[in-house]
Amino acid sequence: MKPRLLIFDLDGTLIDSAGDIVTAVNGLAVSRGLDPIPAGVIKAAIGEGLKHLIRDLFPDQLAGEGFLAELERDLKRFYGRHLLDTTKPFPGVTGFLAAAPEKIAVLSNKLEEFVLAAMRGLNLDPYPWVRVYGGDSLAARKPDPLPFLEIMRAAGVSKEETIMIGDGIPDIEGANRCGIRSIACAYGYTDRDRLGRHDPTAWIESFADLRPLLDSL
Repeated sequence: MKPRLLIFDLDGTLIDSAGDIVTAVNGLAVSRGLDPIPAGVIKAAIGEGLKHLIRDLFPDQLAGEGFLAELERDLKRFYGRHLLDTTKPFPGVTGFLAAAPEKIAVLSNKLEEFVLAAMRGLNLDPYPWVRVYGGDSLAARKPDPLPFLEIMRAAGVSKEETIMIGDGIPDIEGANRCGIRSIACAYGYTDRDRLGRHDPTAWIESFADLRPLLDSL
């Protein structure tokens, strides 16, 4: 069935934000007397949300949830300082959004405050989004079906008319749990072999490939 709703991940899908996330994470590392973490390691951890990022990258610093909250607070502070130093939309994103006949939504695991700030700063907020959700916008986040179902309900479309587009395991796994199609972004931050094990419906090598793919469905 022809898609009527496109749900987009944000980081690694619509915007290239890895450089600023690396800067924030290593600002935190240095502030704790630790060696900087390789950029590739940090990029591979993007997509699960702030708490998971900390757990993946700072396991030796975590002696309990109190320390997690402290690290989360400090990482938010560093990221807030560097949110848009180098972050920008991937080539072709703004033109696609301006002309898209489908309904569009954003579903990210990034904290909502940073999702909204990034979209404002990059002038992505004027587009007619059905919903813009971060990882803390609802009671559950990707890959839980809840945010997907809420977006479909708000858009008034069926599962058959919906496609999730993203570069992360929560994107593809969440789509699978909801019974909707998915398009995996090979240009994003998740290792292709790892992402491929979750069986996306289709792949794009660059954002420019998205419109031809959608038109072929």
